[in-house]
Amino acid sequence: MRKYFLILFILIMAGNAGAQKTLDYYINSGIQSSPLLKDYQFQVQNNKIDSQRLRANFRPLVNGSTAGTYAPVVKTWGYDGAITNIHTYNAFVSVSQTIVGKQNLNNQYLAIQLQNLGLQNQGKISEQDLKRSITQQYITTYGDLQQINFNQEMLTLLKEEEAILKRLAEKGVYKQTDFLSFLVNVQQQELLIKQLRIQYQNDLLP
Repeated sequence: MRKYFLILFILIMAGNAGAQKTLDYYINSGIQSSPLLKDYQFQVQNNKIDSQRLRANFRPLVNGSTAGTYAPVVKTWGYDGAITNIHTYNAFVSVSQTIVGKQNLNNQYLAIQLQNLGLQNQGKISEQDLKRSITQQYITTYGDLQQINFNQEMLTLLKEEEAILKRLAEKGVYKQTDFLSFLVNVQQQELLIKQLRIQYQNDLLP
């Protein structure tokens, strides 16, 4: 499952660099990039080739071969034509076909078809698992991001409030002890955001 999350992580990082991508985008990209699904497709294609090869093996096979000899005679030097016949040529052609019962052949085709159906079913199951994994991780990561954004907005408001309370504390309108307590709350909020960012990174790549 880790390879699925790695694919999702790469896609999310690419999405952060550009326009916001939808869940469908990540699912489609994950399916297209899945080596497991590609392997199932490759095996199905191989079985189709095996089916064609099986069909070809039970068709007539034609074999041919030729041979020739030539005995040259230059002036009075050479081989006696009465013995060698000067030249000879021969050719051999054969046709063969494997005889097999139709039921036997159909059984072999059926075995290949059943294997393909099994691979296709496994591919569909793996695709559904991949979709579910990407969806779950997308929801989890999106929730982390929403928490970061919310708490970041809270920190921004606290920073604005801090600037106001600081001026009031300097003028003696606001107690220094209360202001220090407020600063502690601001630091806690900053720490919370750091923790949320760590959680976000962990959920991006479990």
